[in-house]
Amino acid sequence: MLLAASLSAEAQTQTYETEFARPLYEVLTDIQNRFGVRLKYDIDTVGKVLPYADFRIRPYSVEESLTNVLAPFDYKFVKQKGNMYKLKAYEYPRRTDADGEKMLAYLNTLYTDRQSFQLRADSLKKEVRQRLGIDTLLAQCVKTKPILSKIRKFDGYTCLLYTSDAADDLLCVDLCGCRQTKKKKKKKK
Repeated sequence: MLLAASLSAEAQTQTYETEFARPLYEVLTDIQNRFGVRLKYDIDTVGKVLPYADFRIRPYSVEESLTNVLAPFDYKFVKQKGNMYKLKAYEYPRRTDADGEKMLAYLNTLYTDRQSFQLRADSLKKEVRQRLGIDTLLAQCVKTKPILSKIRKFDGYTCLLYTSDAADDLLCVDLCGCRQTKKKKKKKK
């Protein structure tokens, strides 16, 4: 029994060879206890092991510790009311208000006057049009007027059929469609 206890203690010993790794769930529980905060999980921590775990915890800042612990797994935290933090996957398209303010402050330093801003905007527009091939696509557009049908009235809506016959064009495209409009209800007096 003593041998089994010493073997399990040796297996859990943190060494340089194991990169002082600890399970993520254990590290987050340690942060909760150390800083007296509550963490709500919106992430999967099963099987995740954090290398150099204890070196990532800053004793003076819960937020800096959470950033250091969650960043290797592409997770982030959001402070909620009181001492509650919600842990969730990093959302690339979404930014916080503070991030937006920092970005605006940075962008304000790039251009000193309107003329330099306009030069940059024009060069970006030109490059976007070139890389997406917008001018080439616009040149291939069909310039014929659509053929419209009579407006057809149905129960609760009207329908306008249209076709665009571009058979003489190189692309040989026929476009058909129907534009439906909800009927306006008459007011009762």
